[in-house]
Amino acid sequence: MAVAVSLAVVGVAINGWFARSLGSSDFAGWLFLALGVAADLVALGMPSCAANLWHLGQRGTALVGWFLWLVTFVFVVTAGLGFASTNVSDVTIARASRVTPAVTAAQTALSDAMAARDRECKGGVGKFCRDRETLVAERRQILDSL
Repeated sequence: MAVAVSLAVVGVAINGWFARSLGSSDFAGWLFLALGVAADLVALGMPSCAANLWHLGQRGTALVGWFLWLVTFVFVVTAGLGFASTNVSDVTIARASRVTPAVTAAQTALSDAMAARDRECKGGVGKFCRDRETLVAERRQILDSL
């Protein structure tokens, strides 16, 4: 029971955070936050309410409850996916923008190979020029793999 409640709290927090991030202004963000939390709470509580109504014989009201649950469930799942995709893309962009020592070394090696190629090939294409071209291609491939 404690795990279920903890997951529910985390889910409400995730969806509330994502919903708030959708606002074009601070006020709109807070409105989206309220909407996101309300939708999560409806999605959490509606199944038991609808099931109770069904057992009490109030089939029409129960069906309306299940329909509302379906709408809020789609909203909640969409918000969860939006949260995940936003955070994964942000981390991917942050990691891609980092320059590690290996990247710096590969960039330096590529620059040196290009300079050597340019010096060798300025008099025309020959055996050594082709060797330098091959080395540049190898160094570029190493850099691209990092």
